[in-house]
Formats: sequence, structure tokens, C-alpha cells
Amino acid sequence: MMTGPRWRYATCVLVVGLAGCGSDASPDLVRYVERVDARPAPAIDAIPEPAPYVPYRYTPGGRRAIFTPSTPASAAGNDGLRPDRSRPAEPLEAYSLDALTLVGVLRMRGASQALIKTPGGIVHRVGVGAYLGQHDGRVTAIAAERVSLVEIVPDGQGGYTQRDTVLVASSDSRS
Repeated sequence: MMTGPRWRYATCVLVVGLAGCGSDASPDLVRYVERVDARPAPAIDAIPEPAPYVPYRYTPGGRRAIFTPSTPASAAGNDGLRPDRSRPAEPLEAYSLDALTLVGVLRMRGASQALIKTPGGIVHRVGVGAYLGQHDGRVTAIAAERVSLVEIVPDGQGGYTQRDTVLVASSDSRS
């Protein structure tokens, strides 16, 4: 009795030999294919001609023209108001205002200084005129529980505008 690779080889030769001995196709299949081939092909409808393109012309009719800016280019820029890029940046300008926390206010010799805590837990002392936040926020006033700032923010038209902002002491910072 054969075992191993010889047995497999002999089986493959036998199967291939028997497959080659069969007829090409059954007569039923041959007749069906001949009938299908003899049928006339169905007629294909012609592709309809596309409608000609008619461009739409927008007429404002007293409304705002949608493709022209609503403010003239000369009005954008707000009289040359720009952040001072030549000024050295202060440490608290690396943080956004919402990341900074007012933790207290010191009063010494009539001057107030605010204690500002960074996300890393470092507390900085700032006075009026100091800068903090990422939009050139300059401290304009320090009160008991708030720091007032003026920021220079982009106006969306290529210029800048001033925005008054307040940093308020949070209730959880008094621990």
C-alpha cells in the first residue's frame, strides 16, 4: 500500500485523467446556449440630449450684494491698531485667559497687585500695565476680586479691535 507523497501524487493524476475523459458539455446546455445566442438583441434607447445650461444672474434688487464686502477695505484695520510685536512678551502671555486664575489681591503702599495662578500651579504677581493672555491683554485696573484688562483681538476683516475683559476670582481659589 502506498503512503505519503506518492499516494497524493497518484490520486492527483487519477483525478485529472478522469476529468479529461468527460464530454465537453451536456446536450441540454449546448441547445440552451444556441437558443439564447439566436435571440435578437433588445433595442437600446438613445441617450436624451441634455438641456442647455442657462446661467443664473443674481440681481440684488435693493438687497446687499453678496459678493462684495459689507465694509470698505479702508475701514478694515481700525486706524492702525495693532499688537506691539516689538515688546518683549511677559510670562503670563503664554496662557489663554480662561486658563489663568485670580487667587488674590495684595495692597501695598496704596498700589494693588493681583496674584494670578497658571495651570502649572505657579502664582505670579502682576500690577496695572502688566500683560497677560494671548491677545495682548493689558491690565487696566485691579479691584478686590477682579482684574480688568483691555485686549487687542482680530476683528475678522484684517484689522484689530479693543475688547474689555475681566478676570474674576473664582470661589474655589480661596482655599
